[in-house]
Amino acid sequence: MGEKRRSDDDHLNVRNDLSGEVHGPVGQFGSVHGDVHLNWSGPARSPQEEAFRQRYIARKQAEWDAEEERRRLERNAEEQARRREQRKERAQGFLGSLVAALIAYGLLQVDGWGFIKVAGVAVGIFALLALLGSVLGG
Repeated sequence: MGEKRRSDDDHLNVRNDLSGEVHGPVGQFGSVHGDVHLNWSGPARSPQEEAFRQRYIARKQAEWDAEEERRRLERNAEEQARRREQRKERAQGFLGSLVAALIAYGLLQVDGWGFIKVAGVAVGIFALLALLGSVLGG
């Protein structure tokens, strides 16, 4: 099998012979440039083997389904985390703009150390802002 010889025109010739009884796929290839995959499953030889194959296929399908569900849940969790982060960033931007506006209107004051102080009547406003921040921040 696979006897190689050179011809007069200097090309490689291959002759494949197959004899005897074969119980599966056979491939004869002249020239292969890449991978060759032969997948074959012969018929079941007994009822027990058929039952085994069915259980095996069912188990594999359940594993694939579970993996697909795990990936789906992971994608959903990532999407929810991304949305929470976006809401948080929007809330922080809103509150930052609000604080800047309150400083501009004199309801907040920044001392020499960079601390923000509540000016006079703004205490009630800040209680409301704290409530608003807890709702928007999540």
